Amino acid sequence: MPIIIPRRSANDQPSKLVAPLFGVYYGLSDITDRRASPAELIQLLTKIRRSDALRWLASMMGWVSDHTALIPSNQLAMAEAMLPEHLRLALRQHIQRTEPATWCIFHRRQIRLLLQMAVLSCSENTPTEPV
Repeated sequence: MPIIIPRRSANDQPSKLVAPLFGVYYGLSDITDRRASPAELIQLLTKIRRSDALRWLASMMGWVSDHTALIPSNQLAMAEAMLPEHLRLALRQHIQRTEPATWCIFHRRQIRLLLQMAVLSCSENTPTEPV
């Protein structure tokens, strides 16, 4: 009896990486010269309704889990959609100043940490704030 396997499993060639394994991850302190603390994060998260935070983070997780998420142009698209204008401008200026080959501002580990912090900090009893 023949065993049927997908064509991609039968190929001996490894799949191409969409981005190099090594690059630069930019945090808030790199872009704005301001450090954020876990206490500030928790304080901000307590103002958000848990279901709203989880819905937003689940959609972000889908976005950053895509195999092309680490490509700089896709990172810029995420920044355009997610960051306020002053942070987008600061990010663009920082990238132009440093000119790294590979960089990242959104990644899975970051969103997983936010997800854990939201589960611990947010409450369903928090009133929904208009956006």
